[in-house]
Amino acid sequence: MNQIKIKTTKQTNSIRITEKFAKFLINNRSILIVLISSLFIYFIFSLDNTTHSLTAHDEGLYARRARLILDSGNWFTPFPEPHHKTIGSYWLIALSFKYFGFNETAARIPSALFSSLSAVIIYKIVFKIFSQRAALISSLCLPVMPIWFQYSHYASPDMAFIFFILLSVYFMIQSNLSLRKNEKRYSFYWFYVGIFFSISFFLRSFMLFLPLLGLAPYIYISLSNQHGKSIQYLIIGLIIGLIPTALNLYFSYSFYGPVAFEKLTSFAQDQAFSSKSEFSFISIINSNLYYPLIVFLLSFPVGLISIFGFIRILKNKSFYDKSLLLAFPLINLFILTIVSTKLSHYSLIIFPWVSILCGVSIDSLIQKNNSLSNKFTNFVAYVFLGIGSALLIFILINTTYRLIFRELNNSLILISLLSTSLVYLLSGSLLLKSRNNISLLSISFASIFFAQSFLMTILFNRGIIGSPNKELKLFLKEPSVYEILANHKVYIIDRNLPSKEKTLLEFYLPSWENYTQPLNSIENNIYIITSNSSLSHIEKLKDIKYKKISGFKSFSLLHLF
Repeated sequence: MNQIKIKTTKQTNSIRITEKFAKFLINNRSILIVLISSLFIYFIFSLDNTTHSLTAHDEGLYARRARLILDSGNWFTPFPEPHHKTIGSYWLIALSFKYFGFNETAARIPSALFSSLSAVIIYKIVFKIFSQRAALISSLCLPVMPIWFQYSHYASPDMAFIFFILLSVYFMIQSNLSLRKNEKRYSFYWFYVGIFFSISFFLRSFMLFLPLLGLAPYIYISLSNQHGKSIQYLIIGLIIGLIPTALNLYFSYSFYGPVAFEKLTSFAQDQAFSSKSEFSFISIINSNLYYPLIVFLLSFPVGLISIFGFIRILKNKSFYDKSLLLAFPLINLFILTIVSTKLSHYSLIIFPWVSILCGVSIDSLIQKNNSLSNKFTNFVAYVFLGIGSALLIFILINTTYRLIFRELNNSLILISLLSTSLVYLLSGSLLLKSRNNISLLSISFASIFFAQSFLMTILFNRGIIGSPNKELKLFLKEPSVYEILANHKVYIIDRNLPSKEKTLLEFYLPSWENYTQPLNSIENNIYIITSNSSLSHIEKLKDIKYKKISGFKSFSLLHLF
């Protein structure tokens, strides 16, 4: 009898667990859709890395420095001299190398993972402010944007940095909502805000000030309406979250001295205020247009569609929501236009807000059927038709006369461009017919989003985009070269060796060492990589002869004997 009761109890418990799990899946099906689609788009590249290669700057730099952490076993001061970034910039890639080995896939896994998690957080944020549909659309817009797709497959800390900023925003929103519901825990959410802000600093150092300034209006409004306890929790969270950074600074000071602090702050100052370009009216115009153009073009068509979402929020939402959803991207864009350094990835923090505005825009277009929404739908339709027609004409002319781009000789690129052209033409036509027809409107946007993300995934996985150094990898895999690299240490002589190629070699070579001694003191019976321009100097060395194993563009692999 007891055995029967125990068996019945176990069966009952298993049924309850199954029911709870099924209920969880039903209640969170939208989040699961977002997570599964993001993981598929961002992780399918891991199935085969033979067609992938790292970008020298900055992927090669991050990967090489992360490898140095593991090779040295020093997680705080692995560099021979003071470093210009907090060490957290390399920890995630180093951890990935530790568990998945030294390869491009492992270097890019952290970005793919945190990009997927960012999509989930965006869903949660938009769901709190708007609706489930707007939340789902906003999160699915992310992989459609070319720059977001690129950096989700890029070895850098940018995606993790953005994730923790978004997580901080989510807890700020949660605190304000709890306050409205008279819940007692509203102040405690600021503890998490502080922790995640500090972690963001550990990952990207002074880059944190860009989103902080953008969030300043929302933070001020939120804290001014709350009890002083919220500020206390925020400070406690900041202090606890800064522990890794404090350890990094402590060990850096102990190892390098006061110059460690100077290096960290001077780099941020140089990036923000120094300029090597000539001062002129044209340079000012170009400088001011750089980031707005980057945001618009590298988010297309999401950036175009988001314009209507911006208008809807400006007209209909509270000052609270405007300070978060509109002030943040505008402040960040303004700051970026006045800083001296022009790098596209500095604007990455703006793109989640672009996707949110796009989600709100499409949700509003589905809901509303007024003159403004109809006019905007027609405007987008004509833009899509224009782009589709222009692409089609360009393909036909280039294919007929073999002009301009040799890359179009690649059949996959040609098919991708042709598909993009046809999808834009189809979507534009459906939008023009979508008045009072929600299904056509939804199909139009869905087809363009799916096609663009799918084609970018195919091109990336085939190594056509995101793989600029395939030739170098092929060189290192040549049988004569590979055998030497697998069994011998190679000395790199960086005299006249291009910095990009040197960076990649320091990551890809299994065992290497920089040769810093004068050439006349070089040993024999060793393997070296040196620039082709240095071959004449080596030929003049007494008692040293060499055999050229193989060469690649600007450098050669030599055996000295």
